[in-house]
Amino acid sequence: MFYEEATNRILDDLVKVVKPKRMEILAEWNTRGGIGTKVRVSYNKKS
Repeated sequence: MFYEEATNRILDDLVKVVKPKRMEILAEWNTRGGIGTKVRVSYNKKS
C-alpha cells in the first residue's frame, strides 16, 4: 500500500464516523533509511 492510499483510507474512515463538514489530514510517514514523506488530504462536504 502506498502512503497516499493509506492516508486517503484514514480520511475516508474518519469521514464516515465523524461526518464533518470539512476535514484535513497531514500524515508524516517515516521509513527506515531516513526518507520521509508528507501527504496532505482534505474533505469538503458537498451541499
